[in-house]
Amino acid sequence: MDGTVVSIVLFAALLHAAWNALVKAGPDKYLSALLVACGAGLVSLPLLPLVAAPLPASWPWLAASACCRCCTTGCWRPPTTTAT
Repeated sequence: MDGTVVSIVLFAALLHAAWNALVKAGPDKYLSALLVACGAGLVSLPLLPLVAAPLPASWPWLAASACCRCCTTGCWRPPTTTAT
């Protein structure tokens, strides 16, 4: 395997471990995950002009993927339980 590919994969693993540690270290896991996701979006935004737009046939799949993502990770704040 090419050294560049290995470096990219290891960098991706490092980023994943870093955001996981940030989320787990925060007192509010939901808010921490939301802030990490928003930060990733802001970092990615300037790179959008550098890539081609998706083909029209892929838009329904992108919409379905976004809906599934919202359902599995929650676009809403999950209910919290308190010990009594």
